[in-house]
Amino acid sequence: VLYLAGLLLKNKRGHLQEDIKEALIQIGSTAQLLLIKELKSQDSDTDFREAGAEILGNIGDSQALDILAELLEDKDSSVRKAAARALGQIRDSQAIIHLIKKLKDEDNDVRLDVAWALEQLAWIPQTKEERMLYLIAKQDWDGLVEIGAPAIPSLIGIAKDECVFIRRFVARTLGRIGDKQATPCLVRLLKDKEHCVAQAAAEVLERFNYKSVLEALKELLGITPLTVEIDNLPHAGGTIIQ
Repeated sequence: VLYLAGLLLKNKRGHLQEDIKEALIQIGSTAQLLLIKELKSQDSDTDFREAGAEILGNIGDSQALDILAELLEDKDSSVRKAAARALGQIRDSQAIIHLIKKLKDEDNDVRLDVAWALEQLAWIPQTKEERMLYLIAKQDWDGLVEIGAPAIPSLIGIAKDECVFIRRFVARTLGRIGDKQATPCLVRLLKDKEHCVAQAAAEVLERFNYKSVLEALKELLGITPLTVEIDNLPHAGGTIIQ
């Protein structure tokens, strides 16, 4: 087991690493005890922590819950993803409290795996906030549209997500909900550095009442004229609101 763990540290990618992981999984509890010890070491690197979490998940023993909960807070998103999936594989209800906290993770891929893990644990959101966070983590945009206006604050909360696809779907989902309280957020998205996001926001704003759009633009740009050329905003598409 020590030999295999050493190989795992040295061979970070490729077929050999997969063979080593499979061997450790087959060994089971003995390998788990050693892996937990090594994962607690400050010397373990990102690839080893990620691989270790994956192995522990496949072994499926609840004794790994504590170390996986620690890895769920890892600085590296790939490790957090692996830890979330491992907790979902182990299916110990004690993991739920740790997973719920990570529904707010800054990385959308981590949130997606956290939602998957909670689904494996047959978890049901207990509050409106948990339900919103869960749907956002699952990227269940249809579910958020069904909720309607109450979902808008949660959507606005991820409008600055690092993932361009999340920001674009936020704009589209706010448009599908169709509530004017989303106007300021959509106006801010007109300035998004990615054209597809700004375009999605512009298309939604074209369907909104022009007065609410104009007021939001005036506040954003700090202007008072009655005519605003959105062409001054990058990527918005040259629409003029009068």
